[in-house]
Amino acid sequence: MVREPSSSALVAGLPARGAAKVVGPALAGVRLFVVHAPEDAWFVEGFLVPASGLSDDEVVISGEIEPGAPIVADIERAVLEPVTVVVVSPAFAASPWERIANRLADRVGLEAARHGSGAVIPAILADCDLPMLWRFRVPLDFRRREGGAWEVEAARLRERLAAPAPVAEAPVRCPYPGLRPFTADDAADLHGRDREVAELVRRLRERQRELVIVGPAGVGKSSLVAAGLIPRLAQSAELAGGPFAVAQMRPGGDPTGALVNALGATATQRSEAGRRWLGDAVSWLLGGRADHRLLIVIDQLEELFTLAEPDARAAFLAMLRLLRGDPRVVLLGILRAEHYASAMESALWTELDVPPSRLDVSLPRSAELRAAIEAPARAVGVHCEPALVERLLREVEVLPRALPLLQDTLQELWHYRTRGLICLAAYEAMTGGAGLAAAIVRRADIALGELPVERGDLARRVILRLVDLDAETCVPRRPQARTALAVAGVLQPEIDAVLHPLVERRLVTARQDAAGSERVALAHEVLLTAWPTLGAWIQTRRQDQQRHRMLEGRAAAWLAHGRGASHVLDAEELREARAWLATDEARELGAGDDVRRLLARSQTVLAAAAEADARHRRWRRWGGAALVALAGGVLAVSAVAVSATRSARDARDHARRLDDQLQQARRQARTDDEQASEVRRKAAAADEQSQTTRRLLARDYLARGRAQLTENQPARAVPYLLAAREAGVEDTALRMLFRWAARSVPVLAMAHRREITAVAWSPDARRVATASADGTARIWNAGDAQAVTPPLAHQAAVSLVAWSADGVRVATASADRTARIWDAASGQPATPPLAHGDAVTWVAWSADGTRVATASADRTARIWVAASGQPATPPLPHKGSVAMLAWSADGSRLATASADGTARITAGAWSPRAPIAPRGSGTPSPAGPRRRSPTGRPSPASRGAPTAAGSPPRAPTAPRGSGMPSPASRSRCWPTRARSPPSRGAPTAAGSPPPATIEPRGSGTPAAGPPRRSRTRSRSPRSHGAPTGAA
Repeated sequence: MVREPSSSALVAGLPARGAAKVVGPALAGVRLFVVHAPEDAWFVEGFLVPASGLSDDEVVISGEIEPGAPIVADIERAVLEPVTVVVVSPAFAASPWERIANRLADRVGLEAARHGSGAVIPAILADCDLPMLWRFRVPLDFRRREGGAWEVEAARLRERLAAPAPVAEAPVRCPYPGLRPFTADDAADLHGRDREVAELVRRLRERQRELVIVGPAGVGKSSLVAAGLIPRLAQSAELAGGPFAVAQMRPGGDPTGALVNALGATATQRSEAGRRWLGDAVSWLLGGRADHRLLIVIDQLEELFTLAEPDARAAFLAMLRLLRGDPRVVLLGILRAEHYASAMESALWTELDVPPSRLDVSLPRSAELRAAIEAPARAVGVHCEPALVERLLREVEVLPRALPLLQDTLQELWHYRTRGLICLAAYEAMTGGAGLAAAIVRRADIALGELPVERGDLARRVILRLVDLDAETCVPRRPQARTALAVAGVLQPEIDAVLHPLVERRLVTARQDAAGSERVALAHEVLLTAWPTLGAWIQTRRQDQQRHRMLEGRAAAWLAHGRGASHVLDAEELREARAWLATDEARELGAGDDVRRLLARSQTVLAAAAEADARHRRWRRWGGAALVALAGGVLAVSAVAVSATRSARDARDHARRLDDQLQQARRQARTDDEQASEVRRKAAAADEQSQTTRRLLARDYLARGRAQLTENQPARAVPYLLAAREAGVEDTALRMLFRWAARSVPVLAMAHRREITAVAWSPDARRVATASADGTARIWNAGDAQAVTPPLAHQAAVSLVAWSADGVRVATASADRTARIWDAASGQPATPPLAHGDAVTWVAWSADGTRVATASADRTARIWVAASGQPATPPLPHKGSVAMLAWSADGSRLATASADGTARITAGAWSPRAPIAPRGSGTPSPAGPRRRSPTGRPSPASRGAPTAAGSPPRAPTAPRGSGMPSPASRSRCWPTRARSPPSRGAPTAAGSPPPATIEPRGSGTPAAGPPRRSRTRSRSPRSHGAPTGAA
């Protein structure tokens, strides 16, 4: 028998969790013992223990004990009084605690039978094979999470423990900063950057005096220095070769003033000539200590090239040149990678013999990102579900500028935690499956929605003032003083009322600068790419700026050519210019006097040209009429003379010809009657033979269909049964065979959370795209109905989906005022959003796939460049909502239909032609015209009759890339038409499976239905599917 060790052995295995615990006899007060695998600690510490209603002193967790044989016996004795909960999962089955738990179950079961104390309860966290000792115990089932199922199971545990319901937890500090960068106060929450911080400390220890950190936007460069390097220098100065004083600055539009404020120079020092005060300012910051150095951190060094004027930049570089000569000063710049070339071409680099020491910073590695997610929450007693961490890691790896979005999402998730746990389900509920950017988009849209309607446009104008729209390669933030945000005709209190909800929702920051002025800026540059609404605003504003610059350029050219009648605007340009100058955007950008003089001169020139043209036309009409009258008089006199001479002769000749023609007509009538009789006889014989052949062929089709069903091939049987019905079979046997086939045809289902509004096949018929009112479109494999991409997410219902002709891209239209172009292979956006002012109602590809046309309820249609998402033309206006549009086959023209009672055709030069008034109403008919052959009868493609005995029929297909509306929330893919009544299709080869039939868009009829009887008696084998040979 194994000798049990003393209880002191167990004490050695118990590290502290909250207050220190002892084991053995002192465990009498413990009421709950939890055994779990280390991989399940997130569930135990994050939910189970907080939900038990017990204090820390009343709970022991196996994770606090190193499992091993020396302590097993003490555990067995200790758990005879408390309740033991064993968390069962696949990880637990592979851990050492599984063997210990089995011994506990065996021992506790025997002791409980003798003394009536103790209990072992399995808590099933995930499906796995239960040991025999656990299968006959009533478990706590935590496998189901929806509908508060975990809380129900926790209440059962509290009832067994006779424990009270947990009190409301005290507020816990959120360790995630969101969009703002980390500061020195957040040093304890910065994880995953130890490698970069150690490298910077090493370079400072080696006495390197100029360093630059280079990296793309959104990788945490500023946070690395503020919350990593600077706190490390304060804690362990000896690692960097001695103590440092730190001065931080951002250049902004006045880099010299920012540096002066960072150095804390007095007004007297600033007025000194020659900048001798710089040395005194450095000495004052160092406190006169010779062993100290001054670290000057220049954050967002790119502002020196994007915001500062050349004179301000030169003055700053002159001051920097003096600081470089001071051996006590170390310069550390933080620079975005896209501006690295500008820095290398400036005096920052060219005046140095040795270039600055460069440290490249990129996205943290997977393990470092995991630490950045889990460690801050764990430090305050909150855990992240492992599935959530894995999901976030996958999304960060594929999303540009992902770190700010990750921190913002974690900050939002903090408010959705359950007990001490942040779950994947909460993330999916918050984002709707749209990914990391969904949290910030949702918050931004809520902030705009909270504003009154009249302030929505004001918010747009204020936010655009915080963006540098003149940047050529990017659109950086442009901080502004609050007083500089004034909009023409708007008082400052109105501006403050708009800024307040934006600041509350952490979209905009308002901080005091060193000079005491309040500066307002976007919270982070990631808003420029993650928020579609802002992206659409920027795109529209840049179009307005482009139009403004075009008018200014035309005015300058007109002035350069003497202000005459040359280089003025034509009628169309004048109309567009006047319409644009009447908008708020034009008033905000401002139009110079030269532009207005150009418009006035253009109007004068056009009016003079119109008057001259009208005068010229009048003279031509009068002269032409006079010449016609004179010529008519001469011809009339001549004609009378000639006519009198010829009339008698012609009358005699005409009488003889009429007599000859009458005789010939009588003879021809007798011949025609004889030929007609022969034709009718032959036609009757041919018709009888055709009917006989048709009946034989129908019976053959019916027999082949029955044979395929007998061989359990319903998909192959259906076309033969359809062909038999088209050939004239209408009996009970055929209907029974149809019901037999319909019960066996497989159906593939593709589901959304809400109703599906449109469906479209890819050109190669291998994929199906669906659109739904749940705000997403999906791309499915038509073979197994599996999703091949992540959801294509919008912010509102998606109404239409359309494929490009090559099947590489998909376009979607949504009520969120945008259309989008997606990569059909990856599900990622291929271009920026195609923005409208109201819901997008239709989207269509041109035949060559280079352009996309969209229709919108904002009374316009638009044509876009499919490769870039940029507008190819100005908006095509209507007076009502544009409901539908269609490209011509060659892509040279576009037709639009509107609720204003007109349709319009836009030609290849993109100049609109005259409106076409539809008959009856101003909206397009939902059904397109039937295709017809040159003879006027329905074309063969619409009839689907068989083409040869026993061969599958040619089936009409829907236009490639078209979206077909569907009212259901589930889309079904039918391999054959077995679930619909038989239609006109028929096989074309003996034993060959037929293709699926898809009706064209707008046909108004289901894919399969009762056959239409042909009105044509004679059919060609190719065009109407008449038999060409024996089966």
